[in-house]
Amino acid sequence: MSILKPDCIERNMEGTVRRMLTEHGFLVLLEKRTRLSLDDVSFIYERCVGEDFFKDFAAFLTSGDVVVLVLSNPTSKNVIKDLNSLVGHTNPQLAKDYTIRKLGESVRRNLVHSSADPPSFWREASRMFSEKEMCDAGLE
Repeated sequence: MSILKPDCIERNMEGTVRRMLTEHGFLVLLEKRTRLSLDDVSFIYERCVGEDFFKDFAAFLTSGDVVVLVLSNPTSKNVIKDLNSLVGHTNPQLAKDYTIRKLGESVRRNLVHSSADPPSFWREASRMFSEKEMCDAGLE
């Protein structure tokens, strides 16, 4: 799962990010434009709750619309790993040139979130999409 964060939307980078995803073979199975609640952010970033930066990070993530995407890639043997490779390092200054986050402004404003591993994907996607939406998209 990927989330195009508020900075991606504010900077009109959604088209650029989608183009990068498409060029690397990713297809959108589910999509939702929404505004994250503090509960959503606390759930998705559970490992960060209690960290010094979390309050400001949560304020940023709840500050505007996001686009939540569930992606597939028919040419990939490991969609999550390949997506994370394309997304790149959390810090845009350390991200490789071909990655999405290379276009980010900072560790916080790095355009996108992506699930770290399969358990995180299922946990996060189940939070953002209903069981029916997941089943209709062929995710079970």
